[in-house]
Amino acid sequence: MKTDRKISGLRGLPREGGEYRSHITAPLLVLAVFLLLRLSVYIDSKLTRENEYAAVILLQLMIFVIPAVIYLALTRNTAAGLRIRPVGIGHLLLILSAVIVIESGGVLLNWLINGYDSLVTSYDLWGIFISKTDGSASDTLFLVMAYALLPAVCEELVFRSVLCAEYERRSMFAAVLLPSLFFAMLHFDPARFPAYLGAGLVLTLTLYATRSVLAPVIVHFASNLLSIFSRTYLRTLYDLGGEKLFIFIAAAAFLLFTFLFCAEAARLYRNYSSGDYSDSYRGDASETARRENSADGTGENSADGTGGNDAAGPAGKGAGNKETTADGVPGQRPGEETNGGSGSRNDPSGSRTSVRRDRSGRDTSSSPSVTGVPEFFSKHPRAYAAFTAFFSPTALLCYIFYAVIILL
Repeated sequence: MKTDRKISGLRGLPREGGEYRSHITAPLLVLAVFLLLRLSVYIDSKLTRENEYAAVILLQLMIFVIPAVIYLALTRNTAAGLRIRPVGIGHLLLILSAVIVIESGGVLLNWLINGYDSLVTSYDLWGIFISKTDGSASDTLFLVMAYALLPAVCEELVFRSVLCAEYERRSMFAAVLLPSLFFAMLHFDPARFPAYLGAGLVLTLTLYATRSVLAPVIVHFASNLLSIFSRTYLRTLYDLGGEKLFIFIAAAAFLLFTFLFCAEAARLYRNYSSGDYSDSYRGDASETARRENSADGTGENSADGTGGNDAAGPAGKGAGNKETTADGVPGQRPGEETNGGSGSRNDPSGSRTSVRRDRSGRDTSSSPSVTGVPEFFSKHPRAYAAFTAFFSPTALLCYIFYAVIILL
């Protein structure tokens, strides 16, 4: 599946080779979210019990959804790249284990940093909006919507759907780590930064293991619910069993379900491999349709080579192209296109050549994008791509803004 997304008519966006540079533009979305979030501090001081939940809901739409929609419109991204698709029954164990890994790991890290105080503080959103309820059913329902469900949907839209898709264009390493890093920075809480970073990594890995953003949304929502309602029970467990038992149970749950989470993720990836899915990280709906049609030879990748984009094709006739790889170009392996055989238009001599391409389909065999840089990056273009994503000018602006807010 081709992931190259051209844009036209947008002169304001940084461009490279005719397309916008996502590692430059993506941090601008993060910076907009950070700025709007800090402005909401002044609104919080004006809230009363009568308008608290409505204001928190509207603010989240303003902080996350509106900037994300504007960003998608400017970059001409479509909903197909956001991985908005249902999860299956086979994903439930992974989702459950992800929830327990996040919660048990968060309890352990927060305990190590803050001790018993981590069990008595109220749940809050980004250190600004503190959850509270009068115990009534209606108040609890609004609490769940405003402080658990909507934050999960809004934050996953920005940090998993949009940012992961954008950073994939540059580096998969950056696509996993940078959205998680920005997610941890979002909360502006250095004491709990390690816990938020770990949670962000688990949520990102859940996205890639299930190929659906709904999975991390469910994990995030369940984690928020536990954070809101479980603190009383955690304090009771500590008071009854003591510190050693409390730490033992949390550590045992973390280790057990981390192992289960990794095993389930590995199982899902094996299924993708054995099922001949595309190597694309997006794994969009067209891929499912292709697989369903290929069995009877009517799909675009039919087994007998009659389709428009054969998986095999009659030997020696060149009746079809190889299945599209993760890099958006045909080939035998993700990121590599092999031209060979007699009469190849790219190689008239018949010798076999290898062409390396990046995720947008550009030829990187000679690493043209890393000329004029230190020798290490010339030899390791993927490291160069990750480095430029982490230290782009706009990413540095996000780091500086975070540091200024924390110091002030």
